Amino acid sequence: MKRGRFYIMRHGETVYNATRRLQANHIHTPLTRQGFEQAVAMGCALRQELGERPQVTLHISDTGRALQTAALIAEELGLDWFAGQRTMDLKEIDMGSWCGRSYSDVEDEVGPIVIEDHLLRPAPMARTIR
Repeated sequence: MKRGRFYIMRHGETVYNATRRLQANHIHTPLTRQGFEQAVAMGCALRQELGERPQVTLHISDTGRALQTAALIAEELGLDWFAGQRTMDLKEIDMGSWCGRSYSDVEDEVGPIVIEDHLLRPAPMARTIR
């Protein structure tokens, strides 16, 4: 394993985040205006830390929101976004049958879904209709 520093960033705010809806990896929810601003701010912070055109490898989730965020970060760093390593190994948890629903609707049905450390409790898997 290579030695070095790892900077781990979450995607910027999405339209699902803004409306408090549970999202999944197969739904490519776009960034909000605030999400764009957050991504640019992450890129600026990294540029201050690493300088212009640092020798780094970007590892990016293959979700649309993460790719959008990475494009803005790469632009701030002067990096080629296309050189980033896409991987689904960085995907978020699957919200199963709760995907697309509002937090409040799900909580009305099953009780609290946010657990310690602001994590989400696992959702039941979505059922496929045959």
